[in-house]
Order: sequence, then structure tokens, then C-alpha cells
Amino acid sequence: MRKKILGGLAVLAIAAIAAWNVNVGLKSNDLLSDIALANVEALAQEIPNPPPPATKYVSMYVTCFDSKGNPKGSRRACYSNGYSDCVPTSC
Repeated sequence: MRKKILGGLAVLAIAAIAAWNVNVGLKSNDLLSDIALANVEALAQEIPNPPPPATKYVSMYVTCFDSKGNPKGSRRACYSNGYSDCVPTSC
């Protein structure tokens, strides 16, 4: 009889500790949820002045040739993505 009472008290103590741990765990998840929600809200806000793209255009100098294939100078060639900062030159 004594073993059954001690076994029952042990089971009751383990159940009480488990319930307390679950309660503490739920409270800490509430804090995590608040932090996660604040992070999502901050990320969802629109950036007022987004930074410009790092590369607006590619500019290179190309050698020009005459009708006989002799080099006669160079010109600037521009390959842009809709930007007009690069101004090509002629030979």
C-alpha cells in the first residue's frame, strides 16, 4: 500500500512540474510572437527613398575602323537599362 501511495505522489509531482513547464513555455511564446509581429510590420513598411541601383549603365570604348579595316580611333558605347547618364560618342 505504501508503494502505491509513493508512486501516486511521484506521478502527481511529475504532472505538476510538466504543467508548470507548459505554462512557462506558453508565456515565452507570446513574447516571441509579439517580436515576430513587430518585425513583420517593420519589414512591410515602404522605404520612403529607396537607394538607386548600383549599376546604371555599362560604358566601354570601342575601336573604330575605316573601310579598309585600319583603326581610325575609338568611340564610347553605352549599354543602359533605361538610364540616360551614359552619352555615347562617335568616331
